[in-house]
Amino acid sequence: MPVLLQNTPSICSFGAGSKRTKREMEGEDKCIDDQDLSRKWPQGFEFSWKFTESQGPLRNYGNGQTFNHARIEEILQVVFLKWSRVTGFKFKKAEDDKSPTLQITILKNQSKKYNLALREYAQAWRDDTTGFVELNNMDGSKDWTDVVIHNTLLHELGHILGLNHVCDTKAVMFFRLLNEVDYMELSPNDIQHFRRVMASSARETPVLKQPPLKLSK
Repeated sequence: MPVLLQNTPSICSFGAGSKRTKREMEGEDKCIDDQDLSRKWPQGFEFSWKFTESQGPLRNYGNGQTFNHARIEEILQVVFLKWSRVTGFKFKKAEDDKSPTLQITILKNQSKKYNLALREYAQAWRDDTTGFVELNNMDGSKDWTDVVIHNTLLHELGHILGLNHVCDTKAVMFFRLLNEVDYMELSPNDIQHFRRVMASSARETPVLKQPPLKLSK
């Protein structure tokens, strides 16, 4: 069974408009990567995942667009496939009557957990047996798009798998999600950091050598 990795949520911001940290402004040459988690999921572990919307669908409050349950599950499937290619992990949708080992939830207006000024809309953590990802559907958010949902989930799942923030601006695990235009792929930096955490379960052929996955329109 998995052992305790991290029970303190990693709260993440995204967007070029986010307030920059001193670490980022000093430049990558002076930046120090956060330490990755030293404990790991078992090799070849199969996650059973469940996506729930506790208070309605995710919404872009700028243009009124909502993202239905099926659409977000489609995005999740792409995210899972990208990580499984690198890690050897499997991701299977949990049966309705079973407890998942990966819980993705949309919460509404969690202003006590998040700072709207810093555009903090997501967090991830895990306990002994389960990984948790929360997306905050905060009133006033104009940021949610298919691309941002995809890139945010790709980043947050990295935390569940044992990775922390890095200084490489092209990496999925960078401190801020700067790319709100393109569907991101796992970078060599992301893959290298994962191999440090779980080298025995990482595959030799990185995802970058395979055709990029595209969401249906």
